[in-house]
Amino acid sequence: MLARAERVIPLWAALLILVVLAITMHAPIIGCTFFSDDFQVLYRLKTQGSSTFFRPLADWSLRINLAVAEPEPWAVRIVNVALLGVNAWLVFLLAKRLLPQAMAFFAGLLFVLYPFHMEPQVWIIGRGAAMATSFILLALIVATSKAQSVRKAAGVGALGLLGSLCYESALLLPLMVGAWWLLLRPSDSEGWRWAVLASGLVVALNLVLRWLLSEHITNEYGAAFFAMDPLGYPAMLLKVIGRSSLPPNESPSAQTARFAALGLALLAAGAWFWIASKKDIVKRRHALLLIVLFGIGSLVAVVGGVSTRTSESDRFLYLPSAFLSILLVLILSQFSSPRWRHLVLGLLLVASIVGLRRSQANWIVASRTIERIIASVPQPPKEGRLFVHGLPGEHRGAFIFRHGFHEALLFAGRDTTGILRADTLVGTRAVDCSDRRDTLEVRERDRIVHWAGERFKDLPVR
Repeated sequence: MLARAERVIPLWAALLILVVLAITMHAPIIGCTFFSDDFQVLYRLKTQGSSTFFRPLADWSLRINLAVAEPEPWAVRIVNVALLGVNAWLVFLLAKRLLPQAMAFFAGLLFVLYPFHMEPQVWIIGRGAAMATSFILLALIVATSKAQSVRKAAGVGALGLLGSLCYESALLLPLMVGAWWLLLRPSDSEGWRWAVLASGLVVALNLVLRWLLSEHITNEYGAAFFAMDPLGYPAMLLKVIGRSSLPPNESPSAQTARFAALGLALLAAGAWFWIASKKDIVKRRHALLLIVLFGIGSLVAVVGGVSTRTSESDRFLYLPSAFLSILLVLILSQFSSPRWRHLVLGLLLVASIVGLRRSQANWIVASRTIERIIASVPQPPKEGRLFVHGLPGEHRGAFIFRHGFHEALLFAGRDTTGILRADTLVGTRAVDCSDRRDTLEVRERDRIVHWAGERFKDLPVR
């Protein structure tokens, strides 16, 4: 069966299909503008050469993009989208360790069409999460290879180091390698021991480098994630499980009902799989491993938080969705009838495409809003200042101007002298400016404009 699958799906053809599919399915958002933090981070990389996060490899990749194609969103974003196809191919290669090749390819298809991790494709600075996932998947592929112990450990360590220089999710690699070794008990115990040790040393090295180069382990933004009450983490885990399979919904009551239905469906599917696989202990172990890997990969999402109302922070679902895609195909492979198996897989793919289009629509609206805002920001009055009020932060989780308003004006070739973002109006005489972190008195020669959804409207100064 494996030999026949090899003839049906050559590895090079699988890579080509998945990359082309990724670009084709994400074509509607490739031409979108930059979003929110994109403007801020890219401007800082262009002028200062660094960002506030310790993710140097991801930063270098963005700087190379800016050097090759002066800041054109499509030129940077198409790399992110192509990287999705490459990662889907790596999901396929890893799935081959647990499934026949023809079935493993479906795991890659599910990953490339997965609708709940849009940020690493459309949000330029989401690339770090995608790059880290690439190195994590490559490290697991090397760990599960037949390489000699020293080469295996060196490969896992090197890939773990590269991943940790892209995004913090790569710091979870020792747990993933250790879980694979403990649950499947591969024969090369010495090689796996050294691989776990190497990946653990890489984590320690990364933390030391962070401290030496930036004098802190995490910046102010990252530290805020750990301010949650510890009792809140189990609830966040349930949110992550729900959002990994369901789209966001603005109604809390509707989302609670959907999560409850999902929970019952998962219990029923688990019971069916357990009964159906009673004669296949290996498949049960594979399923348990993928559940554990999904849980480990979800730790960033549990700490960082995901929204059940919008798609915000769905970049945290990028890594765990790789293991979820393999797990779904593994469960469906238990169907004795190929017709039923293909039918359910087909329904999953169709549902993924529908969800993908809905998520993309939100980012397209956000992109058009950004373009309208930048095009219609008026000039400040002579000898006065322009206060811009009411800028939207997001549209259903698609970022607009949480940050980056001034950098967006600079990218558009505008002189920002005298233009200030006013987040809060205090009475009629003062404004709270987030970019200056203070409150300014409005003078008679100043002007206040408010974004009303389609255009700016003047507000009275006095």
